[in-house]
Amino acid sequence: MAASDKREEILRVAERVFATKGYKGAALKDIADEVGIKTPGLYNYFRSKEDIYRTLLSSRYVALREAILPRMAATPDPKERVELFVSLLIDFLAEHPGFPMVLAQEVIWSNDFALKELAPDFLVPFFNEMIDSLEESGIAEQGYSRLDTEMLVFNMFGLSTFYFFAATYFTVVTGEDSMSPASIARLKENILEMLFNGIGIS
Repeated sequence: MAASDKREEILRVAERVFATKGYKGAALKDIADEVGIKTPGLYNYFRSKEDIYRTLLSSRYVALREAILPRMAATPDPKERVELFVSLLIDFLAEHPGFPMVLAQEVIWSNDFALKELAPDFLVPFFNEMIDSLEESGIAEQGYSRLDTEMLVFNMFGLSTFYFFAATYFTVVTGEDSMSPASIARLKENILEMLFNGIGIS
């Protein structure tokens, strides 16, 4: 296995471990055991648990940006851009379901990494690019002049992310698999219906 593939495997495992145990509760041995290597073997790919954690969060935001923004930029219609944002975001989170939990822990604990590095380096640019993408599509010129684009982006992200944060409870409450293709499709449909009815896009 190529080194890059092994690094990604470690990050995927680390995502699950951090989501379940939190950064402080997670041990390198937890990650190594699930990957199937000895703990010292992790040092062939990362310097420390902190290095794994920082790389995980930053790489996920880079991947999220690359999955969404180019597709939106190639779509001139504002409604289609909203649809793409929600659909691609949910697809990304379904592929990385532990990411919202790890991010939520960062927000709750208000760690220096989240506030001083993650936010200015990744969150702020990503949100600004999303806002710019919708505004450049002419959404305000099509009868939505009172639309708060900044809040729209924040709410689209929040609605989508919270579902995965609480997915286990959704399964318990409804008796349906929250991560099944049918449930993910319902999530997309309902978020878009709420958004379009709320801002009057038909």
